[in-house]
Amino acid sequence: MVRMMSGHPAGESVKSGAKLGVYLDATVIRAYKDPRRAGPLRGLIRQAGCDEVALVVSDLTVDEVRDATAEVREVLDASVLPHAERVSLTAETLDLADRYVERGVVARSRRAEARHVAAATVAGADVVGSWNRRISNWARIGRYNEVNRLMGYGPIDARDPRALEYGPSDPEPEIESPVIEPGENGFSVMPWLRAVRARISEETGAGGRGAATLRDAGSSRV
Repeated sequence: MVRMMSGHPAGESVKSGAKLGVYLDATVIRAYKDPRRAGPLRGLIRQAGCDEVALVVSDLTVDEVRDATAEVREVLDASVLPHAERVSLTAETLDLADRYVERGVVARSRRAEARHVAAATVAGADVVGSWNRRISNWARIGRYNEVNRLMGYGPIDARDPRALEYGPSDPEPEIESPVIEPGENGFSVMPWLRAVRARISEETGAGGRGAATLRDAGSSRV
């Protein structure tokens, strides 16, 4: 298991232990109201309750959720925050985010995205969970990490929340048996094929990395 929470450049840890540190941006919490996207957050809350992961949220995440529905705010207050380490947007975090912008990793109009990645990095989290494809993007996260190296921070990963839904105590998700359904040209097994292809895509990743692999090489900031 990857050691969690490497913390600030001086090596001060936000939280100790060998748990995977998962930073949540607002898109993951807001998705709770979407039946198609609620599963990963429930899975992460369950893992946190089993002491398998350490959830991290920033003041920025909390602020962005405050204008959501009452149901989503209740999820944040009652289910997420009790299991999460809340971190502030310190001068150090804002400075790192500005470095991302200055080096063209993200546009100035997307500064909030840079601040989420910076907050996760400074807190020492291992991975950012986000439905925002500009964040959970293997090519762009590599550019964030180029800046992190220059600034003396360890690497950060970013993943689609579905890659984080299942923890060590969860059974391997099963692919459904072939589903035969009528089509214009007879019967079709396409729903099953789509499920197989989706799983293969998640496991191999767009960049050829396994979706279950979260910084398997470890971090230089332990």
